Amino acid sequence: VDGVSDRLNIVYRHNPLSFFEKISSELGRVTTPFVALCADDDCLLPETVVSCVEYLATKSGYSSVLGHKAQLNTTIHRWPSHLKILKGYSIERDSILERCRMMATRWYSNFYAVHHTTTLQRNFQIVAANSSSRSLPQLPEMLMSQLSVICGRIKVLPAMYSISQRHESNCTNTVARCLQ
Repeated sequence: VDGVSDRLNIVYRHNPLSFFEKISSELGRVTTPFVALCADDDCLLPETVVSCVEYLATKSGYSSVLGHKAQLNTTIHRWPSHLKILKGYSIERDSILERCRMMATRWYSNFYAVHHTTTLQRNFQIVAANSSSRSLPQLPEMLMSQLSVICGRIKVLPAMYSISQRHESNCTNTVARCLQ
């Protein structure tokens, strides 16, 4: 992070509110044109984050950009079974309906992608207003992905974007179906 801190504006705040309240509150404080969420057990690769920001800054019509994600399962102690690369795919059709169909047919999460700040703020408000503690835990993440393709195209760069530890809260049946 130190090597790219002159090009990234990174702020860490601990906020004890509920998930939706916390994210909504913090997104309201963001003053930069682009934002990326990062869970406390994930690691974003700064050079790829910079590439994502540069892509969004120069390509109109895109709502989010990310790269490949490495997911480590520390309960398996043999190579390569403990490492899974989640690649996703770019959704770049002009038609909003076609983009939604593509995301619904072969869903993957772009929740932690680099987004236009205003788009992520609006999308998160919609998700928060239409989710509850009684919802399926995957619903907000799936809705966020659909809202992203409604707002614009999604680009997946051919680079490693993040590393996360695989655990029960990020590997539910729906989420685990990320594309290989």
